[in-house]
Amino acid sequence: QELPHHNYIGLHDEDFYRALNTKLKENSSDQFFFALNQSNHEPYIVPDKYKNLLDEIYVPESVYKSVSLSREHTKKRFLSFYYADKVLGEFFEQSSREKYFKDTLFVLTGDHTFRGLNHTTKNIFQQSKVPFVLYAPYLMKERMAGKKINTISNHFDIVPTLTVSYTHLTLPT
Repeated sequence: QELPHHNYIGLHDEDFYRALNTKLKENSSDQFFFALNQSNHEPYIVPDKYKNLLDEIYVPESVYKSVSLSREHTKKRFLSFYYADKVLGEFFEQSSREKYFKDTLFVLTGDHTFRGLNHTTKNIFQQSKVPFVLYAPYLMKERMAGKKINTISNHFDIVPTLTVSYTHLTLPT
């Protein structure tokens, strides 16, 4: 499939998710895909049809005071967050209608925290928090569905977490 060309690394998320959905539909065997979206990374470029929303993005004054970025840069970043969230939701909506969806585990995490934020804590773990979300409505063990776990971990913990959460294996402590 011909993908649109952009003048920076990556694709717009909507093009990226469309291509990912196509790949997932094409394969019928067990598979693993690692996918990294780009819209919430510098230079925060969103498709033209979203750029008119920049003036509508509301950023509280308290946020402007807690970042070491210009107001314009902060608004561009928040617009990219809005866009990334919107098209990820659309991807899941589309995926939910596909055959592969019931047998697929989506793992969502961040590669870094909000850069430019003036942290009020000296705790490096608090400064470096990123989300880690497991999304598999048809695969979640009942004891894990909707559970929020507040613990310090890192990306090295992803594979063991998946192993324990989605298999009958037990890992040593």
